Amino acid sequence: MIKVIKASLVSVVLFFAQGAWAETTSFDCPCPHNLAHRGASGLFPQATAVAFDEAIVRGADVLEMDVQVTADGQLLVHHDDNFKATAGVNQKVADMTLTDIRALDAGHEFSTDGGKTYPWRGQGLQFLTLEDVALRYPEFRLNVEMKPNNTQVAELMVAEIERLELTDRIVVASFNKKPMKRFREIVQGSVPTSAFSTEISDAAAGWFFGFGRFVKPKYEAAQVPLAIASKPFVSFLQSKNVKVHIWTTNSRKDIERALDMGADGVIGDYPALTTQILYERGLR
Repeated sequence: MIKVIKASLVSVVLFFAQGAWAETTSFDCPCPHNLAHRGASGLFPQATAVAFDEAIVRGADVLEMDVQVTADGQLLVHHDDNFKATAGVNQKVADMTLTDIRALDAGHEFSTDGGKTYPWRGQGLQFLTLEDVALRYPEFRLNVEMKPNNTQVAELMVAEIERLELTDRIVVASFNKKPMKRFREIVQGSVPTSAFSTEISDAAAGWFFGFGRFVKPKYEAAQVPLAIASKPFVSFLQSKNVKVHIWTTNSRKDIERALDMGADGVIGDYPALTTQILYERGLR
């Protein structure tokens, strides 16, 4: 009975939360953005419906996720290229069809107590496709990272964005040059993208060595690791009209450090903590 009541409350919150973002674009405020890293993945199995649902309930502005490509060419929302860390199955995403993947237990390996208990085993959690996410959250903003280092994933992303009409509510990321270069070639600026790794390092070098005027970004966002972020570098990127998202911020100290740098968004596993700090600072 308690589970039924909780599910009903979550559904109500999701309805109103998504409605709040109707007619928005990827970078509209409130700012800074609270990007939920694979959903509320610190408390729930990563990149599952429950993790994304709970992220929205906990105040996330953007759902952050990764995609891999299945054997039958589907975009699967999954970080690793195999299922060992999530479903306990040492099989590669690229070697399995979506039908076979649907039979896996997406909550099998999740534990918050170091493996003493596995509360989501056998609870019916399935892995999601990008289509599943887009349809489940029809008004919510998405940040999607292409994980494979190939052009196929880029071409599939373009097709899905067009088919699902995601252009106005998605930022596409990849730390690999090959898929991002191909993606940008096709979309020609119609879909905002994030910097790949060498673009970030090139921008950092240009800023550090005083050649910042030669940095001409082809990206609208930069997702910068907290370890290399600094307030001057964040300001430099923003002066180039680039939105800066800092990751991964999973403690109060790290979230506050990223906000003190002036980040346009913080990416973390605990969106409720980010929401609390944003309210404390009068940013919500």
